[in-house]
Amino acid sequence: MSKREDYLCLECGETFKSPITVTEPHGEQYAACPHCFASYFVAALECDACGEIIKDDYIRLWNGEDYCQNCFSYKNIEAGD
Repeated sequence: MSKREDYLCLECGETFKSPITVTEPHGEQYAACPHCFASYFVAALECDACGEIIKDDYIRLWNGEDYCQNCFSYKNIEAGD
């Protein structure tokens, strides 16, 4: 199963496939969220258990897998030390 390549807007919480380019009246350009036009976004993490985009806290295991809080708690996954 391949990971989705989405972005998560840190301002409005929406996910999107690719940012848009916004041009300010004075000519400056910046990449932005297509929902709210904020420039605060990160590559979205996908939960390795349920496949949903993680919008809150998450757990990264020693093997590099990422889990949302619900899946980590529900499946009682050992984090390892």
